[in-house]
Amino acid sequence: AFGSLPHLRRAFLLAAIGLVAVALGRPQRLSTDPAEVGGIDIVIALDVSNSMRETDLVPDRITAAKRVLARFIDERRGDFMGLVVFASRPFTQAPLTDDRGVLLDLLGRVDIGMLPDGTAIGTALAMAENHLKNMPRHSGVIVLITDGGNITGAPDPLTAARIANAICVRIYVIGMSSRTGAR
Repeated sequence: AFGSLPHLRRAFLLAAIGLVAVALGRPQRLSTDPAEVGGIDIVIALDVSNSMRETDLVPDRITAAKRVLARFIDERRGDFMGLVVFASRPFTQAPLTDDRGVLLDLLGRVDIGMLPDGTAIGTALAMAENHLKNMPRHSGVIVLITDGGNITGAPDPLTAARIANAICVRIYVIGMSSRTGAR
């Protein structure tokens, strides 16, 4: 019975080496539960042109948009979100972040007049796409909030939409007007 002692020691040594090798590999449990898997990357493109002052939405279009956006941001979990504001040109108000508090604070600072007037939808989409193009999640989304048509800037919105499609970014458009027949 004592003759197998060296073999037993060797087996324990090999088992210990194997366990150390597994530990050094840093195994992780992979989850398929959507609540545990990382979220998506979302860039909000918000129109801050003068027409967003219209009062057909209470109290005005920009305030209504900011209220809905604040609720949307507050409810997102696990997503990285950014904010691009635009009028005649776009401006990155917040790069992609998972800090909802910072994003809400920066959204609260958004106002009409912070950029020269105009509506450069295509240019805003291009800037939003730029924030998403190299992200590793491959799940980029742009939420475009505007009350009007493109009147300035390049590229035009259709070209920007084709670029988004080419880099697997989806665009969702929210029109801010209660008027029948509004563009």
